[in-house]
Amino acid sequence: MLFRSLRLVNQPESLRLLIHDDGCGFHVDEAASRAGHFGIAVMQERARKVGGSLRVESNIAGTEVEATVPFDAIYLARISNRNAKEEEVVQWIGL
Repeated sequence: MLFRSLRLVNQPESLRLLIHDDGCGFHVDEAASRAGHFGIAVMQERARKVGGSLRVESNIAGTEVEATVPFDAIYLARISNRNAKEEEVVQWIGL
């Protein structure tokens, strides 16, 4: 499996990461619900924590993952805790 493309798109309102590979694909619903496998669930949770979204599509031609995070999520975190330092914001988003 090789990465077909990896793009980071800086849009006025959000940051978008798109990853596309040319692997054999998998069933997204089955992978997300398999016991002991938390990859997709953790990615979804991290995107949700910052007010973002995660899209995973897969078929026999490969898999595409798109994560979009709005910039205002960081600003909202700072407003909710006016005394927060930059490190605290990074910890809040789970990095």
